[in-house]
Amino acid sequence: MKSYAQRVVFSDLQVWLWQRATELVAQLPDPASDSEWRCHEVARAVFQYVHNEPGPYKADLAGTLTVIDGCYGSADHSWIEGITMNVKLGQSRKFILDTYAVHRLPMVQLLDTESWASKNGLQFRPGNARQDVRQDVIERMLRTWNYRGRNGTELSLR
Repeated sequence: MKSYAQRVVFSDLQVWLWQRATELVAQLPDPASDSEWRCHEVARAVFQYVHNEPGPYKADLAGTLTVIDGCYGSADHSWIEGITMNVKLGQSRKFILDTYAVHRLPMVQLLDTESWASKNGLQFRPGNARQDVRQDVIERMLRTWNYRGRNGTELSLR
């Protein structure tokens, strides 16, 4: 059964992003240490992959997603934020795609941040851009997913 959120609250694009991010994160091997995969790199790797992946919503993704650094509660955290048109609701809606949820399951979560019925976005507080993002870790994740970059022939993150 599809939930009310999947049927009404989220657009098809948002559901596709959540499903794709869930698939990608599930393909990552279990970390050798607690610091091997951090939310800061996971969010950026998923962002890079879905933004350049040919897919059913390629044109709709242009300029709609941003990686946000900040805090979830008191924990340093990074996530993907976006805004898309929800035809079902007849309006644009902001959302959070949390690719490495803090102390919650499932690990990848899609949150509507504009609903009057929930307070989903209140724990997410944007902050300054992180200076300690490990590019080599992002590249390892992208290689796990056989990412080929924009031109389809090489790993290209810049």
